[in-house]
Amino acid sequence: MEPTPVVRETLAALRPGRAWGEVRLVDEVGSTNLEVRGLPVWSAVVARRQSAGRGRRGRAWSDTEGHGIACSLLAEVDVDGQGDGALGWVPLGTGLAVRDCLASLGLDAALKWPNDVLAGPAEQKVCGILCEALPPSSKGEPPRVVVGVGVNLDHEAPDLPVPTATSLRLLARAAGRPAPTRDEVVPALLDALRDRLDPLDLTSLRRDYGEACATLGREVDVHLPDGSVQRARAEGVDDDGRLRVAGPQGSATVSAGDVHHLRHQPPS
Repeated sequence: MEPTPVVRETLAALRPGRAWGEVRLVDEVGSTNLEVRGLPVWSAVVARRQSAGRGRRGRAWSDTEGHGIACSLLAEVDVDGQGDGALGWVPLGTGLAVRDCLASLGLDAALKWPNDVLAGPAEQKVCGILCEALPPSSKGEPPRVVVGVGVNLDHEAPDLPVPTATSLRLLARAAGRPAPTRDEVVPALLDALRDRLDPLDLTSLRRDYGEACATLGREVDVHLPDGSVQRARAEGVDDDGRLRVAGPQGSATVSAGDVHHLRHQPPS
């Protein structure tokens, strides 16, 4: 099928030298993560709105019509020789990629473990990420991962789902910059994702994540899957991407759960 003019423009804006699968740009879809699964690797589905988007741990992803970008990329991740925990770095690398994308647009952001993208002095969330590993299609093939990213693009403050969120439009206004357009953000995001995931370079990911993560060095509340809450100090990220914390009960690693930064506690 011949690409539409808007798809051709997006493909032309991508950095040359890479083979892409199919790129679909649509107004609305149920879930970009579901839509991209049947496409060739390095395909992307990008929508202005999702009607059935999902966040981490099965949460619904709230979306305001026309104001956001929902993007899912079907990545093939070569983890050969990088250890059993290499695949766990894909969500963290995705957060770094979004931060890279925003930096290319002149906007600053930081990360909250594992992959929330925060911006502004109030550390408001500008992006949500959901990565889902797929069953292997055949023995010996590199793992395939659906990398889902939801970006708040054009929201004004009343349009945002929660007070702790922000948008690229609001961030650009605060920085005295023009608001980035959808046509600017989409190719920058796709290129940034490929930069971080193809190939998966754990050495650079570990180094850059440590520098970008605002969680490290501060007091946090860790909300664990069993419903308990542990207050601790975030000390680092281990080789498998798990958060190292130290609290009254000693040191531990956290592989799953929500981390809440305590207010008025800047990282040391």
